[in-house]
Amino acid sequence: MNLEAVKAHCLEKAGAYADCPFGEFPVCCKVGGRIFAQLYPDGRVTLKCGAEEAAADRAAYPEAVVQAGGAQWTHWNTVHGGKLPEAVLLAMLDRSYQRVFAGLPRWQQQEILTPEPEDEAPRRRWRRRNPT
Repeated sequence: MNLEAVKAHCLEKAGAYADCPFGEFPVCCKVGGRIFAQLYPDGRVTLKCGAEEAAADRAAYPEAVVQAGGAQWTHWNTVHGGKLPEAVLLAMLDRSYQRVFAGLPRWQQQEILTPEPEDEAPRRRWRRRNPT
């Protein structure tokens, strides 16, 4: 799977958007201001996951999945996309998005899931009448 296909899959998610806070690369896919995937031009993808899930993925796919960053990055894996079946990579992307989305406050989750009404007039706020 190429970088553009992975990016397109990430951006199909509710509230997901691309950002480049560290320069041109990595391209970070975010939801609610939080990163759930970092995409690199060489085909690597860094994903958020639980510590147990991360260890299980590294054990199941030792040639394709490694721990991201250093020792403090226990909740992140770097996946070499070309070495994994496409379905497995997509499932990992979905799981990463769901994990980050579930960590957002409820009000933010509702805001993302509830579409803005386009044709409805803006609500008027109550105002105190002038006593004069």
